Amino acid sequence: MRMRGQVGAAERAVFFRCLSLMFLSGIHLGRSFDILSRQSEHPDLARAAGEVSERLRNGSSLSRALVQGRAPMTPFALRLVQLGESTGTLGVLLTRLADYEEKLALLQHRVQAQLAYPVLLATLCLIAVVVLPPWLFAALRPALGQTGLPWFSQLVLGLSRVLGSPLLWLLGGSLIYRFRWSLLARARHLPGLSGALSTLAQARFLRSLALALETGLPLQQSLQLAGGCAGLEEPCRQAVESVVAGATVAQGLAATGAFSPVIIQGVRAGEESGKVSQMLLSLAQLFDLELETAIRRFLDMLEPVLMLLMGIAAGAFIIATALPLLRLVETL
Repeated sequence: MRMRGQVGAAERAVFFRCLSLMFLSGIHLGRSFDILSRQSEHPDLARAAGEVSERLRNGSSLSRALVQGRAPMTPFALRLVQLGESTGTLGVLLTRLADYEEKLALLQHRVQAQLAYPVLLATLCLIAVVVLPPWLFAALRPALGQTGLPWFSQLVLGLSRVLGSPLLWLLGGSLIYRFRWSLLARARHLPGLSGALSTLAQARFLRSLALALETGLPLQQSLQLAGGCAGLEEPCRQAVESVVAGATVAQGLAATGAFSPVIIQGVRAGEESGKVSQMLLSLAQLFDLELETAIRRFLDMLEPVLMLLMGIAAGAFIIATALPLLRLVETL
């Protein structure tokens, strides 16, 4: 369930878990959503739950209430809710959705934990470049008098002022937002990062496909929904076309060239044994571990670059500070 306002996977997991527990305990869905509307900390979750509760009390079905109440759900979650209503297994499907979101939340937490250190280093370096030069050179200017700062010190000071300009950040933020999809597409090709992003997408695909198949969705719909959840819409569309033409799932996925050979072999083994869902979940756990390795590999490449940039910034700051001090010594 992808709520507007960047609702996190952990919040979605708690939302689904509470909903499934209340439903299985015999609490009416309208009452359950009413409780969630008051307890949810995220405003979009609270608003959506309140609107859904009102429509349920007016006699609407849950899937229709979710659509009419403008609850911003993914097609994947909405289709599972519709399936649960039609088969009488809504409580089970809500529980599985909660499990699914909890797995995604754990995966997201691992990625954030791995990225915390380099982000902290980059932030501290930027703060030092923005804050220190104006503060130090402001104290040196009166002592230098008419001679002024050396050109290199003026360059460092000018760079610091540019980086600290709110206008620059506003302009940069607007440009990044406008061209975010193009930038993301280019970032996917960065050394190290491309492998981590590909592993993340395939891990999400495996979990989504396993859940969709377990709940009884047809194979073609399962592939399409799983591809939408993982950002692999086009490869999954090609795989569906191959399956319709008579190929097996493994052959269809292999024909796209977008999936790891490990996935192809695992799906082929699952088809032969009749345990595709179990094999997909096992592969998802394997790809979770592979993702941690891929992120660690990317960070091992990123940390030297960050240390080099920090070293250049520190060296430039030292030189820019030493030059006016040497000029002061010469004037004594």
